[in-house]
Amino acid sequence: CSFNCTYCQLGRTTDITVERKEYVPVNEVLAQVRAFLNKGEPVDCITFSGSGEPTLNSQIGYLIRKIKKITAIPVAVITNGSLLYIPEVQNDLLAADVVLPTLCTVSQKTFEMINRANRTVRVETILKGFIEFRRIYRGKIWLEIMLIRNLNDSVQEIEGLKEATSKIKPDKIQLNTVVRPPSE
Repeated sequence: CSFNCTYCQLGRTTDITVERKEYVPVNEVLAQVRAFLNKGEPVDCITFSGSGEPTLNSQIGYLIRKIKKITAIPVAVITNGSLLYIPEVQNDLLAADVVLPTLCTVSQKTFEMINRANRTVRVETILKGFIEFRRIYRGKIWLEIMLIRNLNDSVQEIEGLKEATSKIKPDKIQLNTVVRPPSE
């Protein structure tokens, strides 16, 4: 993952990276999706998320397009948004029906305290990426805002998030708090 979030229920990130590569072979992913779909169980959505940042997988665009060819089930991508400023990542996500990026703060200091991201990741760059992506993306953006007591819940932090959301123009804003037991 590109982050090591204090609130992550999966535990500490062992490899904080921004390197895009094929972390999981596409044939393996597609075989698992086909096998599940063949069971005939009801499915609302096929979601890319999991143990790490899904946009780090350099083949996510290919996977989304292939899945959309084999089923009419909507495809969603839950992302921390750290790579959404990269045109290639934006292009990869264009075929998704819903993109759910997370935003916790617009302050670099608070961002570092919460997300403990790869040292190259800047909250200003993330915000610009969200805004640029909104301009070209025709699907739904459901912005997730994680509020954490005493870290990003001050009036100043909330006002910064409000200003950012007015620029991002998401279709929906999901306000979250730490409900699942965090690793820290």
